[in-house]
Amino acid sequence: MDKFKERIKNSKKAIEPSQKNNPNQLYQLNKFKMANKKSKFNLSLGLNFVLVTTLVIVLTIGGIGLFNNKVEPNGKENQNNQSVINPNTPTTNTGDFIKVNSLQELKILLSDGNLEFNDSFDEDLDSPEVEVPTSPGEPSYGIVGGVSPDIDVIIPSIKEEVYETNTQVNGVDEADIVKVNGKFIYYISRKTKMLHILKTNEEQVTEIKNYSFGKEEVVISENEEAIAYRVTETTLNDMYYTDLYLIVSADAETYTKVTTKSQNGTYTSEYQNISEYHIYDINTYELVKKIQTAGNNVSTRLVGNELIIVNNYNDYKKNMNLMLPRYFVDDVMIEPLVSTIYYCPFFGSNINSYVIIYKVILNNKIEIKDYYFLTPYIRNLYATKDKLYLIRYSGSISETKDNLLTSYNTSKVLVFDYEDEIKPVDVVTVKGRINDKYWIDEYEGFLRIASTGSKNEQKLLAGKYPYSSSSSIFNYLTIFKLDSDGKYQEISSITEGLGEIGETMYSARFNGNRATVVTFKQTDPLYYIDLTDHYHPVITSELKISGFTVYQHPYNENYVIGFGYEANSSGVTKGYKIALFDVSDKYNIKQVGKPHVFIYGSIDAASLINVNAHTADYYYGFEVISNPKVLLSNMSKGIFGFSINSRDYVGSGSSSKYRHTNRYIVMKIDVNSDDPLKIILDEKHEATSYHDYYERMVFVGNYYYLLSSESVKVYQLNNKLDLVGNLSF
Repeated sequence: MDKFKERIKNSKKAIEPSQKNNPNQLYQLNKFKMANKKSKFNLSLGLNFVLVTTLVIVLTIGGIGLFNNKVEPNGKENQNNQSVINPNTPTTNTGDFIKVNSLQELKILLSDGNLEFNDSFDEDLDSPEVEVPTSPGEPSYGIVGGVSPDIDVIIPSIKEEVYETNTQVNGVDEADIVKVNGKFIYYISRKTKMLHILKTNEEQVTEIKNYSFGKEEVVISENEEAIAYRVTETTLNDMYYTDLYLIVSADAETYTKVTTKSQNGTYTSEYQNISEYHIYDINTYELVKKIQTAGNNVSTRLVGNELIIVNNYNDYKKNMNLMLPRYFVDDVMIEPLVSTIYYCPFFGSNINSYVIIYKVILNNKIEIKDYYFLTPYIRNLYATKDKLYLIRYSGSISETKDNLLTSYNTSKVLVFDYEDEIKPVDVVTVKGRINDKYWIDEYEGFLRIASTGSKNEQKLLAGKYPYSSSSSIFNYLTIFKLDSDGKYQEISSITEGLGEIGETMYSARFNGNRATVVTFKQTDPLYYIDLTDHYHPVITSELKISGFTVYQHPYNENYVIGFGYEANSSGVTKGYKIALFDVSDKYNIKQVGKPHVFIYGSIDAASLINVNAHTADYYYGFEVISNPKVLLSNMSKGIFGFSINSRDYVGSGSSSKYRHTNRYIVMKIDVNSDDPLKIILDEKHEATSYHDYYERMVFVGNYYYLLSSESVKVYQLNNKLDLVGNLSF
């Protein structure tokens, strides 16, 4: 029997609703009746045979052709990446992604990746979306309603400079635990998971509302011996705001708890997690809409009034059955149309999950658009105002030249246009790993990507018999140009000169026609790359200093602030470091004055030369290097701030203990001084737990607000920051 036909015959017909990522199950909601009955999928065996036979023929002729046309120059993909469905299907090919035309085709596609498919109704899913109902007499919100235009806006307009989240791209907002909207501060404490809504008036700050979730327990079953509860714990994560709404993301964990009445025993099981988005009216703070998404969140972005949510989804049941993703709006289930699902033949049998992109349009009427792509797992994303670049690691490629076989690990970037509808554009392959979203940048039609990785070289006898091998680290910068067909073509690259032997790339930052790259093994070469001519990028200078930079923050066109580690001559790190670099001369980059080093371990501060040394028994927390959004950045005034944690040993004998200290430090830049990073605030307090510290500082005009789970301290900026007010929670 034909193997495709056998797959269809043996495909699982049983109907099972997804238990994971299914809020309908989690919250024990009432069952609802779908508005439109769905006709059962009933395709005759003869048509099945014709369909499958056609697919096999086209696979042989067209699928392999498309695959071969997309490999690296002089190279080939590993054998796992094989085309599985006709890549030249008329009217459904968008970029390298093919639209799935039917449920049966989806089942065939998944079975080729050693997966089967379970839907919840065993019916054709190509039916209209269900409108979200509203109760009679209630104001209608969301997909079928809006916000009343008669509500007075309570947020005053101001012209003062205010804090903004430190984001990668101007105009593309990123979610954070603190946002400043005019004179209002929204702050989620990571210790208490409570949202505080604060109103500022210079040194005065008042709390007008706070909001948090508790634990909810609902009895779902009971007998004379035991009681079963469905327990839901919801915690707030981060947020955005628009002119109309405050959008708060949350994680809901649910589980079943059974307690015995006589023995007081407790048993828990069925742990499940849901990503939620609670949308509140920006003026009244009343809940307008709740969205519960399928899968695990990769990241989000807000551009204007459009929220983009990117999730991975691989809800497997037994026997590797992949479920159809479903999400909930105001507790009503929405399921995708099969015709909205795309796949990419370039991934071949690596297909094992969905990437789901939700586009939430936050006008008076809240609209939700959902898009589904069968791809392997996505690790991170970079976004501009009109495109998404989704990053994933992707095995290896090999190429042979002059009796030398070279294999590289690789990354793929899935490019989507989301300015209107979300459309696949292209799949871009680079050698190496893209370890940070800052390593990708789009500028005037050029896509620039920094990467680092390992390559294995094998010498070949007669072009096919390996007889020796060696491995090495490489650091590349690759540039692509968007052509007239909307595809990215590689036009140039730097494959030599970024780092000495054994050095790995640790940071990269693009700024217009400039890139600065840091590699490290024992010292920190900071490289300037001139991108004035993208067809001929040039490394114009390098600076070798101790330690290395992990995050680069532009001060202005001429200076970069580096956050990273100090290290000795052997490459052993000895503390956190902040340094200022002058990049105004592309042929002669240099460090400006003394850096600040926060020493850890038992390093002798006197052994450090030409640095401002800060000593403690051990500095152990410097979040800005892993999460740059925590950085206070007011570059117009040359001010930045951050939190850092340390510990020392106090007391003696049996009464001795570690004392944890949290410091919030604000620095002001003076490029003409030998000490260019002057500390204008060093606020300390003894911490009792990991999240018991000063989390953020924000500003409204000339007033700065230091936020913690316990208080808000208010400072006025003069030559330094003077404490002028305080609010305790």
